[in-house]
Amino acid sequence: MAKSKKRKFDDISIMDYQRLADAFIEETDRGAAILAASYAEDYLGKYLTSFMVDDPKIDELFESFGPYKTFSQRIKAAYAFGLIDINKKNDLQIIKDIRNNFAHNFRIKTFENPKVNSLFDRLTIAKFKGMRDVDSKYMKLNLRGQYIMTVARFVLDAHNDMLKRKESKKR
Repeated sequence: MAKSKKRKFDDISIMDYQRLADAFIEETDRGAAILAASYAEDYLGKYLTSFMVDDPKIDELFESFGPYKTFSQRIKAAYAFGLIDINKKNDLQIIKDIRNNFAHNFRIKTFENPKVNSLFDRLTIAKFKGMRDVDSKYMKLNLRGQYIMTVARFVLDAHNDMLKRKESKKR
C-alpha cells in the first residue's frame, strides 16, 4: 500500500496552542494579534479539510489562487457550509480585521488604539458577564485577553468537533 502524502494542515496541532499561549506572554500586542490570527486561520484550514476527501490535491484549494487561500475566504466557506454559526463567523471576521489593522498600519501598536478597540464590543466574549474578572498566568481579560480567548474558543470548538466526527466514523 502506498504511503499517503502529507497534507498541508497535517502538522497543525491543538498542542501548538499551548506553545503559542506561552509565546503570547512575551509578545507585543501587535505580535500577539498577528500570531493568534495566523493560528486561527491555519486551524480553520485544518477544520475545513477535515470535511473533505483525503486527497493531497485538496491542498491546491488553499494555495495560490485557490478559493480558500485567504482567512476571509475560509470564514465565508465555513459559514456557507454550516460548519460555523453566525457568532463564530462574526468573531473570526473581527479577529481578521484586528489582525489586519495591526499588520497594515504601523501606527497601531496596542489593542487600546481606538481603531482596534472599537471592534471589541462586537466580539461574542464581550457579552459574557464576569469575563473581565478572569486573571491568570496566561490570560487577563483586557482587550488582549479577549482577543486571545476568542481565538482559543474557536480552536477548541473546531478541535472538539473534529474529534467527535472522527469517533463517530469509527463506530
